[in-house]
Order: sequence, then structure tokens, then C-alpha cells
Amino acid sequence: MLEGRLDAYQRCLSTLLRCKWNAYDTYRKQQVDAFLEPTALKAEIQRTAKVLGERPVALSCAVRCRIGEPLTISNPSEYETPIRTRPLNYCFDPGRTKRDMFPWRGLELHGPFSTDTFARPAQRILVLHPEAAKGTAERFVQQLLDGIPPSNGFK
Repeated sequence: MLEGRLDAYQRCLSTLLRCKWNAYDTYRKQQVDAFLEPTALKAEIQRTAKVLGERPVALSCAVRCRIGEPLTISNPSEYETPIRTRPLNYCFDPGRTKRDMFPWRGLELHGPFSTDTFARPAQRILVLHPEAAKGTAERFVQQLLDGIPPSNGFK
């Protein structure tokens, strides 16, 4: 399955098209605005599948495949795909009292949490600094341990 990212698309097509890749990439860049429209994008996918389907593709020395028509996913009119669930609430404390529907807003308001039921973390950090930066390094380590006092992070 091809991941829906431009770099994955380009890497696969450049390997498959080999010497035709530069011409196709130039064409693709010229047409990129048109591809933002769904029917134009579908037509381009179908055209690309037809070109790639002209001959078998070697996946390895012993394995070959053919590229066929793009799959069409549809539902009969009596079937409804979306399923509505109740809204999620993300919890930001062990007592589950600090909640938010959105994870990033909840992190801003409440911060992340760790619970005592997990094994206590035993990280050891070695801080090396020049003699002249001793005060700054000590303040940094103290803030790393206790948090930054007058900051907007994790209200």
C-alpha cells in the first residue's frame, strides 16, 4: 500500500518510471493546481494507473505484479459508513478531574501527568558546562527539575 504522502508518491513513481520520471514530474508540477480539484485528481490517478499498467512491475527478481484500475470504494444507499460516538475526553490527572476534549489544549491547561502506580523514573543527567556558565547551568537544571516559575506553559 502506498502511503498518501507526496515524497512516497514521488519515490515510487521515480523508481517505476525511471527515465520518464523527469518529464512526468515537470508535467505534474504544471498541473498541481488542477489536481486540487477532486475529479481532476481522480482522472490523473486513473491515467497514471493506465500508464503503469502497460507492463508488469518487477518487485524483486522473482516477483512481478501488474497495476490495475484504481479501487472504487462505495456503499449502497441503505448503508451508512459513519458511526457517531460520544465525544472523547482526554484526562490529565490520575483522579480524572482535569479533562479536555482537545489534547493540545488540555496539555496547555493541565500539563502532562505521570502516576505513582508506574515505576518511578530513575533518570540521571550529567550536565557539563564551562566554569563561566556555572550559575546559568544551575538555574537551567533547577528549572528542569521544578519547572519554569513565571511561564505560560502548563497553566
